[in-house]
Amino acid sequence: MNKSSSNPLIWFGMAALAVLFIYSIASLFSPVDGELQNALKIYQSGEQATTVAARKDAFNKSLTTYLHMAKQYDPTYGNGKIYYNIANTYFQLEQYPLAVLYYYRAINLLPRDEKARHNLAIAKEKLGITSIERSSIFDKIFYFHKYWSIPERLQIVLGLIALLFLVCSAWIWTHLKALKAVIALVALVLLVMLGSLFYTQFMSPSEAVVINATTLFRDAGDQYAKVSDKPVPAGAKVEVLNVLRGGKWLKVVTPDGTLGFAPSESLRLI
Repeated sequence: MNKSSSNPLIWFGMAALAVLFIYSIASLFSPVDGELQNALKIYQSGEQATTVAARKDAFNKSLTTYLHMAKQYDPTYGNGKIYYNIANTYFQLEQYPLAVLYYYRAINLLPRDEKARHNLAIAKEKLGITSIERSSIFDKIFYFHKYWSIPERLQIVLGLIALLFLVCSAWIWTHLKALKAVIALVALVLLVMLGSLFYTQFMSPSEAVVINATTLFRDAGDQYAKVSDKPVPAGAKVEVLNVLRGGKWLKVVTPDGTLGFAPSESLRLI
């Protein structure tokens, strides 16, 4: 047997390509799309309803279907369509804080979707929320890493791994010096993408949306002094720094830099 054909790098690269191919094919035949279409028909019947009662009834039925799908399929690593439709339905029901929450969840999976960002801006406007966004140094330096969602970055990483091992295999066969430069370039891009994923998963701050306007306190308990008499408005996005008292209280910082403690029942994690 040829030594190059038995090299583990080659087999690893072939395995990575096979996984990438299977993942891509599986994503084309998701059962979610059919259910989304059925829920969309109910949603559209609400848009076309001629009475307030019929409109509200249709949107509530549509929302029930979407929420069930979100629970069933756990679309954290999906394509964002379920979250986007939930957000639209909450918007139609005039539950704007929940609409804001789900628009943010949708944008995490649909980072380049202009409709989701436009609708988010309208929902925030309904609540009188200014569009102040805090960003880390990492986000400013590696600004592109938010251009792709986590599922997309995972696919890119898998594709880069497959490409890296294929190029390494070609170098083993041919020993062409030019392939070394290609290997170095692909490895560099792979490291950058892995760094982006690592930061997102383990280092980026958790964020939450205020569902019910809440007062910030100086410690975890309503017996402590208020940070301000002005509550944080519903629909505002905050960073979550810590979870205390069995998850009943959250240490948060608002977009304007105000630090305080809020009851977790008033917020929902994005």
